[in-house]
Amino acid sequence: MRFVNVREFRMKATQFLKANEEVVITRYGKPVARLIPEKADTLLGAIEQMGNLLREAGITEAEAVLALEQARRKVYGPRRQPSRSPAKKRAA
Repeated sequence: MRFVNVREFRMKATQFLKANEEVVITRYGKPVARLIPEKADTLLGAIEQMGNLLREAGITEAEAVLALEQARRKVYGPRRQPSRSPAKKRAA
């Protein structure tokens, strides 16, 4: 993993992309973005990698779970309760 400031990244972006290595872009010494080479990972691998990034950033498990649920709602909408079968509806 390599740390570079925004200015250096702008000047050498093509070189960083060709190097196929992880790059952390900083502004005033603080990380603002991370460039991660695309890999043919599994979904589980991608989630594990995201979890490592969150842990490194000091995000607690509870905060991560809450944020994941909020993102799920934005993407997929509210959870729906399973509908009852017609036989159960008549009995109710």
